[in-house]
Amino acid sequence: MEMDPPNIETGWFKKVLRLVGLYHGRVQKQPVLTVGATNVPEALDAALLRPGRFDRKINVAPPTDKYRPEVVEYYLSKVKHEAHISIAALSQRMVEYTPVAIKHVVNEATIIAHFAGRDTVTYKDLIEAQDVHEFGLRQLSELTPIERRRLAYHEAGHTVACYYLMDRNFPAFVTLHKHGDLEGAAAFAAWRPKETIVTQNKQDVLARIQVAVASRAAEELFLDVNLSGVTGDFASATQLAAAYIGAYGMDGTISSYLAFVNPVSGMNPFVVLPKLAERVEDLLQAQLKAVKQLFRDHSEAVIAIAEALIEREELVADEIKQLIDDADARQVAKKVISEFEPLLGAGNGSYSNGHAAVGTQSNGAGLPAPRAVDGSSLNNEVSGTQPN
Repeated sequence: MEMDPPNIETGWFKKVLRLVGLYHGRVQKQPVLTVGATNVPEALDAALLRPGRFDRKINVAPPTDKYRPEVVEYYLSKVKHEAHISIAALSQRMVEYTPVAIKHVVNEATIIAHFAGRDTVTYKDLIEAQDVHEFGLRQLSELTPIERRRLAYHEAGHTVACYYLMDRNFPAFVTLHKHGDLEGAAAFAAWRPKETIVTQNKQDVLARIQVAVASRAAEELFLDVNLSGVTGDFASATQLAAAYIGAYGMDGTISSYLAFVNPVSGMNPFVVLPKLAERVEDLLQAQLKAVKQLFRDHSEAVIAIAEALIEREELVADEIKQLIDDADARQVAKKVISEFEPLLGAGNGSYSNGHAAVGTQSNGAGLPAPRAVDGSSLNNEVSGTQPN
């Protein structure tokens, strides 16, 4: 289609009249609206965007939280699927997805169901399809037992910290395998927003810092080692801490390093503001200390996620939530029993219910009792002690 219509008659009656010489009026141009679409506007020639060409640019945003369920239901209705699939739950997992992305996930789920020998798409198929869409196809890893344990506790730290600290997000996926679209990551944990997030408050930023350094906290508490896999975690935590202090004004000051740093030159803010580095380090150490205390309070949850990862290699959101909730229930039960322990054996120096006391060297199965949670390592690699 041309930008302007040609000067020729378009109606057949006027064409006949002009042909026999009975009509001599000027040809009237037909109104034409030219519409174009692209995903790469930066690739358009500047001449197309001049006045009189494509005069108006319309940015099509992803569906909002209100209308996304309708898009999910529309594309899901085009394939055979289980009747009890929750549209609301799927929509919550697809925040900021475009309609094309939603369609792609549904199509990928039908492929997964086909290779599984089914003609019906399940909720699990859709979750797996979403993970493939975001992270790429899984590449099976051949890990030694010690590497599996190290990576499992590293990623369990991120996952458990996200579960307890990031109220507006949820841990969606954790794996010990590489995935095609995440080069260099031997294992990773991923979370997704529960809703469209536009702003963050002070607690939100601190929570993200704690989730970033949670891998080191888990390594030190449960394995008594410092691993090299925290490179990206520390970089992310440092950037967040620097922004918390020097850009967001959340640490009691309102001066911004952005006023002195040219984004084009890429100048280091720590060079411009030397004291910023000290304050960032203090903030990071405080958040590391806080997340360690979180893991002492919920050690059962970290161990449950890590050991399940070692066994299953991948966990999705529902499995993560179930494991953590069950672990918390066990930890509460142990605390209650320990509080009533003196009453159970009061008066005779023995245990009146016929069972060994919690914390003794017998647990009824001929196995050593789990180690207590304190400031020391919970799972020392050197000694070979394993969490029960």
